[in-house]
Amino acid sequence: MGTLGHLAAIVLLGLAALAMGASLGLRPPNGVRQATVRLAVGLTVMFLLAPGARFGYFACPLGILA
Repeated sequence: MGTLGHLAAIVLLGLAALAMGASLGLRPPNGVRQATVRLAVGLTVMFLLAPGARFGYFACPLGILA
């Protein structure tokens, strides 16, 4: 989508990072399991919104959940 699409992806990525930070600040995880799931979900969302994402990036959240 060109420059506008790249800019939109960067803005969405920033919003996702802010939402993840707000989630951790407003309602911190109670234990390791909840923190792990939240980290994996946050990474997955950020990889989906990244302008140059590759399929291999999703191995990281899957490895964390495993």
